[in-house]
Amino acid sequence: PTLTCAQPLAVLQGSATGQGTLTLSWSTTGGNILSGQGSLSPTVNAAGWYFLSVLDGANDCSATDSVRVEVDTLRPFVAVAPPETLTCARTTLTLDAGASDSTALTSIEWSTPDGQLLAGTQTLHPRIGAPGTYTLLLRNTLNGCADSASVTVSQDLQAPEVDAGPDTTLDCTQGEVWLHGQVSGVPSPTLSWSSPDGQLGSPADRAEVLVLAGGRYVLSATNPANGCSAADTAIVVDGRILGLELKLFPPLCAGETGSVEILGVFGGVEPYTYSFDGGQSFQNEPFRSGLSGGSYLLVVEDASGCRWEESAFLPPGEHPDLFLPEFLTVSFGEGVLLNPHIGVDEERLAEIRWTPEAGLSCTDCLRPFAAPERTTRYRLLVRTLNGCRDSAEVRVEVLPPSGVFVPNAFSPDGDGVNDRLSVFAHPGQVARVLRFEVFSRWGERLFTARNLPPNDPTTGWDGTFRGRPMGQGVYVWFAEVEWMDGRRALFRGDVVLLR
Repeated sequence: PTLTCAQPLAVLQGSATGQGTLTLSWSTTGGNILSGQGSLSPTVNAAGWYFLSVLDGANDCSATDSVRVEVDTLRPFVAVAPPETLTCARTTLTLDAGASDSTALTSIEWSTPDGQLLAGTQTLHPRIGAPGTYTLLLRNTLNGCADSASVTVSQDLQAPEVDAGPDTTLDCTQGEVWLHGQVSGVPSPTLSWSSPDGQLGSPADRAEVLVLAGGRYVLSATNPANGCSAADTAIVVDGRILGLELKLFPPLCAGETGSVEILGVFGGVEPYTYSFDGGQSFQNEPFRSGLSGGSYLLVVEDASGCRWEESAFLPPGEHPDLFLPEFLTVSFGEGVLLNPHIGVDEERLAEIRWTPEAGLSCTDCLRPFAAPERTTRYRLLVRTLNGCRDSAEVRVEVLPPSGVFVPNAFSPDGDGVNDRLSVFAHPGQVARVLRFEVFSRWGERLFTARNLPPNDPTTGWDGTFRGRPMGQGVYVWFAEVEWMDGRRALFRGDVVLLR
């Protein structure tokens, strides 16, 4: 058997036979018998030769045998190199250990009561993440012999002490300010100013910095020895007026008025006063009504006397701006397109109305066709989606028709063709012939008729006077007609009577 670190004792297993009572006795050279010296199974704890002697009481014969006990207590050797220091820049470390034997026949185990093992706990190079004491146990898996080594990892988190300085205020008399930062606690720190919403006016790597706008200003300092940083913030309140939030209410229609409302003032010191006439007069209310379309200079003054000026433009009210010519002329029976000019997009019109409707192709369209029977004054009224109204008028003058015809010759011979002198006209133009008269060359009235229908060859002069046929010759006629629109016209001409 072999004694090891894991098994420091061995029980020897002897055996003996004889005829009588056997007397047993163990002895050793170089070894050590702990117990059972007179038994077959003594316990030993040292390497050496062990001898078993047996005496048979029946015949006093004896015999001796021996066994060799070996020892294997060779221990591995382990050492851990001094570690680096954990810092803000170095948050993890790899420990470096060495061993006399790190084969597969050895086991490696790291432990710590107060640190943090991250990885590699069964290797000679574990990764750790916290200060503390770390112990490596290296064990020979064959004989159980082990060695251990411990190392202490320290940590340096010394950060600078930073003071960005007191908070301060900008106003219209002081448009910039210096911040005086202070840093202590570590030698030669690196400095940096930053602002998420302000504006720096000087280099940012110095303790003092010039700021040009309100905001949060952060002074950061870093210890170059360990990378640890600290920061402090100074607030710069911008007391200047930085702008306005406006709401404009333009006039809806021409001739109406609108208003301007200042919904908010950015910056400045309350209370504010407001001017809507370029600073000539101020009021406490941020609202002004009764404003015509145009440009306005708004001025806001805060409690410290700082002012802000801003222009506002109210578009003029909507104006349909209708235009129609004073009059249009058409011949009787004809028509004309009424084409008004309008100063707004036609899509903006909510209502179109022409009056009167007589002779119009439509009364709710913008450009109707007008064909009146008599001279008519048309009026156009429009209303926009904003309710703005305008109107215009045009007189359509209907010229009298020229289509009245009386033959220049007729033959009252009773053949049924051209036997009477009658008045003819274009259809639909003449309502009636009010008066038709025929005279001789010496001015004697030979024929008079009233209220004759036009275009009727059965009416008119039959070439007689007082029942006696008139002789062949030239005669003069007069005709007064009434047009379809009620107007009257007088026509005159000569006619030849043929026999």
